[in-house]
Amino acid sequence: MRRGLLAISVLIGVTAAPARAEYPWWIVGQREIHAASGDRQVIAVSSDRRFISMRLCVRRQGVNFRQVDVRYRGGGTRTFQIRGVVPNQRCSGDIALPEAEQLAEVAIVYDSAGLNSRGARMQLHGR
Repeated sequence: MRRGLLAISVLIGVTAAPARAEYPWWIVGQREIHAASGDRQVIAVSSDRRFISMRLCVRRQGVNFRQVDVRYRGGGTRTFQIRGVVPNQRCSGDIALPEAEQLAEVAIVYDSAGLNSRGARMQLHGR
């Protein structure tokens, strides 16, 4: 009986995995930021793919984000509020894009006063 339940739960876990694997995260741009570089940086998107969501990941130190301004290749812009600190080696929550559009660039507004001399690397991920 227990082996049967274990086998069923393993099969359920295996069948649920492909849905997430179908939409992997791609690094579509990155930018080094420092305290002297201001509080707004633009990441040019280096992909022709259409994305349904995006997120920002940081390396070396946490970054206090304020908002993200997205410009699409077909025209149009959209602003997303993502207030809060994203800790080192972590990513922001998923930002659902209203339509699967091609991204042209993403401008990130953040608090530069909290950055130390090492700065941080921001990576833009799309899926």
